[in-house]
Amino acid sequence: MTILYYYKLESNHKDPVPPCRKWYGSILGSLICEKCKKIQYPQDAGFITILGLNPPPGNRIEGLLSWIGISIYHVDFIAQIEPLIRNYGYCMGECTDPQGDTVPDYVSCYTDKYVVQRGNEKTKYSICPECGSVKQAEWWHGRQYLLKSDIQDRKILLNASGSMYIADDLHKNLDYSRWRDATFEKILILDEPEDGRPRNLRSVVNHE
Repeated sequence: MTILYYYKLESNHKDPVPPCRKWYGSILGSLICEKCKKIQYPQDAGFITILGLNPPPGNRIEGLLSWIGISIYHVDFIAQIEPLIRNYGYCMGECTDPQGDTVPDYVSCYTDKYVVQRGNEKTKYSICPECGSVKQAEWWHGRQYLLKSDIQDRKILLNASGSMYIADDLHKNLDYSRWRDATFEKILILDEPEDGRPRNLRSVVNHE
């Protein structure tokens, strides 16, 4: 079945999800690029995200950790799509609190095969000259879309921060009813970029 568009999953929960500052400082320069502050995920399931919260982040479907590009998801939501996640080679990591106790309701989900949400020629991107990571735009202009060449027929996509895009046919079959914070943005699929840049943003020489 042809994928016509994706839904970007986000949370409107009023409280942020802070990481543990001590843990963040310990991985800065090793797992976190000192230049762009982008997490460099190890491609295995052993990565542990230490949340700066005790108690855990409440009954939200997902949360982006403050000032660091890591997204966490409720395990009951992930259970609905876990076969796809594993089939695509995405990784899931455990979450703990500052005392080292497991936060059982949440996992991180990440991949180095991430997509970039695009816009028009006014949209700004940032390509790190140190690690080569493409950070999401600070703001988008024009139509919001993903490039067909980046999708590779995957029904679940992740961006550089782990935010999730869900294919239209899969989206309508998932149960979000228990998470009142879940919101969705409809994202188009285009053959060619409308921002005047190449399909592969990593090939841009003059970094913005």
